[in-house]
Amino acid sequence: MQLYQTHSPANPVLFVHIPKTAGTALFALAAKIYGRIPGRIDPCIFHLPMNWHEFDDTEELAQAIAKRRERRICFISGHCTYAIRKHLPYSPRMISMLRNPSSRVISAYNNMRRDPNNGYHSTAIRMSLHEALQERAIPELENGQVRRIGGLPPHIGPLTQDHLELAKHNLDKHFAVIGFTERFDETVELLRNTLGWPRKGYMPWNVAPKTSVKPKYSAATSQLIEARNQLDKNFYEYAEQRFEHQIARLQPDFHAGVERTRKYNQNWYRHWHKWGIAPVRHIKRLIK
Repeated sequence: MQLYQTHSPANPVLFVHIPKTAGTALFALAAKIYGRIPGRIDPCIFHLPMNWHEFDDTEELAQAIAKRRERRICFISGHCTYAIRKHLPYSPRMISMLRNPSSRVISAYNNMRRDPNNGYHSTAIRMSLHEALQERAIPELENGQVRRIGGLPPHIGPLTQDHLELAKHNLDKHFAVIGFTERFDETVELLRNTLGWPRKGYMPWNVAPKTSVKPKYSAATSQLIEARNQLDKNFYEYAEQRFEHQIARLQPDFHAGVERTRKYNQNWYRHWHKWGIAPVRHIKRLIK
């Protein structure tokens, strides 16, 4: 029996989903592994009701956790921070994803502008990215990855070196795997080795529409992004070193496993597009 099938309520997997790090793709993969069937998510998967701007101490979240307290939970996911751990009635195995800070900031800001349900939408549509960074109006755009792995609320203001050290401590002590958007296939293979996941197909989710115009930012804005996310950059580099050490311990078979996972996924993706996406799009056109 696979390890992923034997998680008890005392030992679920908690995915700290940092926005715009390919987390939706990872959640979709985990949902298939932990019991998703077409059109339905298994009750053992607990998706935390959290918006980007919310911290882990809202009353709505507390009520949601209380309602699920007596139910079997295998996988928990949401736009939470490390601090959610202390609100859970069990000790989870923790995972997360990181992304190049500059790329993530731009992607996150564009998402905030597109999505009216995003908690930062009203701020993003009235301020340029440069203005939002300069005025520190959107905490998610300033060392947002250190904030979430450090378990820090958005209202504490600019972060310091101590906050970076806290995030590093949490990573080393409590996270089984922190992967990378830019190394998604390797991340999936490392999760397979660490959590006992089977091979399943995966694909991009929640990406920017191809028809959307990608704005070009000035050199001054790019420099400001770098300046406001220096701690995220340092944390990204630190986490990548840990990632490499984890891979090294799995050699010499790890890279061969990545290739098998990649080929499996390529075959699944082609088949899924042929027999999944195309008919659905055709039916939608007919309905319209």
